Amino acid sequence: MAYLVERKANELPPEALAEVFDKLIWCMDDNGFEISAVQRKWLISQDRYLVEVALHMKDACPFQTLVELNDSLEKAKKIFPDLKSLINDFKHMWVVASLK
Repeated sequence: MAYLVERKANELPPEALAEVFDKLIWCMDDNGFEISAVQRKWLISQDRYLVEVALHMKDACPFQTLVELNDSLEKAKKIFPDLKSLINDFKHMWVVASLK
């Protein structure tokens, strides 16, 4: 994943790379476990692009519990307060999914 970020086209939006990673999840023999682990790390990264990529991923929740999800997303909000809306959308998506 890091290689793809390093080699991405200059103007590639985060959601485009997130879509690639979401598709890769379904191609992996571990059901995306390693991809989700990287996503989890990226969500608390100091690198805005990585945070945005992670927030745009939708095919696997990178956290085992809602507590972990909340803790990580609160850290992300503190680092990037201007991403609050995107962070809240990500949180809402996974809270709703956990209720099903």
